[in-house]
Amino acid sequence: METHVKCDLDYSDEPPTLPKRVIDVGVEGGPIRLVESNGANAKYAALTYCWGDDTALSGVKLLLSRFEAYKKEIPLDLLPKTLYDAVMITRKLGTGYIWIDSLCILQDSPADWQVGSSRMSNIYTAAVVVIAATGGASCKDGCYIGNRKKLRLAYTDSNGKERALYARLAQFRFFDDRVDVRSDPHSLGESHLSRRGWCAQEVLLARRTLSYSKDEVLWDCMERVSCECRLDGSIRSERDKRRNSKPMTQLTIHSPFLELFLEGRQSPSKENAEKLYAKWYAMLEDYTGRNLTYPSDRLPAFSGLATMMSDVVENTYFAGLWESQLPYALLWVRHSRVPFERNQARGDWAPSWSWASVSCRVRQEVPEGFTSAVEIIAIAAPPSGANLFW
Repeated sequence: METHVKCDLDYSDEPPTLPKRVIDVGVEGGPIRLVESNGANAKYAALTYCWGDDTALSGVKLLLSRFEAYKKEIPLDLLPKTLYDAVMITRKLGTGYIWIDSLCILQDSPADWQVGSSRMSNIYTAAVVVIAATGGASCKDGCYIGNRKKLRLAYTDSNGKERALYARLAQFRFFDDRVDVRSDPHSLGESHLSRRGWCAQEVLLARRTLSYSKDEVLWDCMERVSCECRLDGSIRSERDKRRNSKPMTQLTIHSPFLELFLEGRQSPSKENAEKLYAKWYAMLEDYTGRNLTYPSDRLPAFSGLATMMSDVVENTYFAGLWESQLPYALLWVRHSRVPFERNQARGDWAPSWSWASVSCRVRQEVPEGFTSAVEIIAIAAPPSGANLFW
């Protein structure tokens, strides 16, 4: 990690500022506890995972009634398997802290939840590594799942000792033509994690991701993609070769978000801004096809990416649409093969002209030769809270 300059972003000189609360993972055999960071600087990991049903975390999630006790100790035997595995992985990595949403945000405090959720762009980008429990449908499944079918090959080494090699089929589907599947030779795009709305930005914002898939462990950062069956990093080489053979619009769509963000910030230009907007619509198509427990989360669960975008494009954001992109941004349509359902339970989280007002997958559809004679007189879409991107 020390030699990957791209992956440093702004965190090369000193460790990042810790989130408001983190879990101190302690040492082997010792306890873990909730820590209020008070602006301290230290390296930390973050977890992206599927919660599962409403009861999966009911006995352990952070509540006001548990807050003081958790600052002394969080009983390890209470943790669902995914959270337990993530703590143990963080210890093995030598990283002292981990951020887990269910243990670091007060789940019975709407105000604390809004503040914590609004900081996702900082939390996941600043994390030294994001641990992705890719194969689990629930926090009870753990990181280490799947049936690894291996072939045992016995041999005798040069010293006459009996040893064995274990082999299995390598995965050769190097490239996926979806939005941002950087390390998808193992069908990560078909995983449970890829169907969860909140997880979209958690993975896209990560500088480094350690994915625990049903087959094996994968490493993905801005400079290298490796997996257990191909440790030479050739997945990224093959992917880049495929990308470089595509026209510029396709190349932009399949570039990792953080790469385009970094280019746009280091070299501000109209061309780099246009690349980010093209990426935005591609990410939006993927995101709107994912599941959210609460439809009112459509804007909050994408707000981390909007926050990052705003640092480069310097544009006003209205309920999921960028002002400079109007009226083009209004040309979203329901994706084919999915049912159309306009949310009727309440309508105050997004205006009807926003993609966030519908609960189906959408995409941009611009007619060939499209030109606009529309004059925008005024736009009104006040955010629902303190976060300008909700």
